[in-house]
Amino acid sequence: MKRSIAIVTDALWRKSVAAIRALGASGYTVFALGDGRLTTGFYSRYTGRRFSGPVAAEDPDGFGETLARAIAETGGEPAAVLPMEDATCEWLLSHGDELAENVEWLLPPAESFALARDKASTFSLAQELGIPVPRTYTPASAGELGDLVASNPVEEFVVKPRTSSGSAGIVYGSDIRAISLEQHWELHGPLLLQERIPRDGVAYGVSLLFDRAGQERAAFAHRRLREYPVSGGPSTQRVSAELGELHSYSRRLLSSLDWAGVAMVEWKIHPQGNRPMLLEINPRFWGSLALAVHAGVDFPTLYADAALGRPLPSALPSYPAGIVSRWMLPGDILRYATSPADQREPLGDFLRGSLRNAEEFDARDIRGTIASGLCQALLAANPKYWRYLRRT
Repeated sequence: MKRSIAIVTDALWRKSVAAIRALGASGYTVFALGDGRLTTGFYSRYTGRRFSGPVAAEDPDGFGETLARAIAETGGEPAAVLPMEDATCEWLLSHGDELAENVEWLLPPAESFALARDKASTFSLAQELGIPVPRTYTPASAGELGDLVASNPVEEFVVKPRTSSGSAGIVYGSDIRAISLEQHWELHGPLLLQERIPRDGVAYGVSLLFDRAGQERAAFAHRRLREYPVSGGPSTQRVSAELGELHSYSRRLLSSLDWAGVAMVEWKIHPQGNRPMLLEINPRFWGSLALAVHAGVDFPTLYADAALGRPLPSALPSYPAGIVSRWMLPGDILRYATSPADQREPLGDFLRGSLRNAEEFDARDIRGTIASGLCQALLAANPKYWRYLRRT
């Protein structure tokens, strides 16, 4: 069966490469959008057409023009748009009604998307739903935050932006006193002061897909094994895990927002009492998407099929626990290189499975595999991209 066209935005990212590969392997003709020649997804064997132009986060109007060019090349064939970044989702929520009628996507109401991006609003909603959250303060200004820092045992807390991705802007423990809270507020926007879950607490992510009618169509859980930066950041190694209580909490939270499309809900288990604590909602495709696909839950294809109104399986896709995936380039390499010597595994253990488990490697897509390394190496010369190492 012809699968029509899938348009993958922001094709620089490893999650976008995972989506391109999954969609292409399922029979979709994939159009990839990116902002330059070093866009990794442009070089996958599964990419049918490439469209170079600005990303929505930097030039919304320019992005709209690039997307319009891609849609014009569909020839009126049904096409699903997979918005891979927050700014791209926001662009579709604001301008989607201006696009041609042959393109479809799945997103929640704009108000729900905005709430999910705002950690303070997310925690408030979770408390109303009886979902456990860490103790959180929401100051109205940097001055009020300073008063909170002065009156609390700061070593037990973390400062984080209300709206952010990955570890950008997060400051832990005693480091909070070493920064200018006013400058940090100006740089990252409104900040939270939140109870810090001890580092030995186990972190999980629960990923879900809802169709246009709000019905859950896929779910997947993973457990973090390692991360970069080691103080807290995107996972560099993770393993598939069984669905359980966290799945129920995640579904309840997203259902209350009339969710449509994908999201990944992050959790951490407090070692005192083994209590789950909500950390945040990532309201779009997530960085470790490749693990779910490798384990057998093909979120990109299910998303595209649901957006285009194609039949989906009546039961949630099943998958095995214990599948490992690694973000090797450069994530796990940097994690290993920057970890204290007494916290690093032996070199042999680090190298074991480095190719087999690497999300960049796909024996069916050697061109894309080479690009995953080469493009990242060349982009490393541009400081503009360094901050993206701290993203989810």
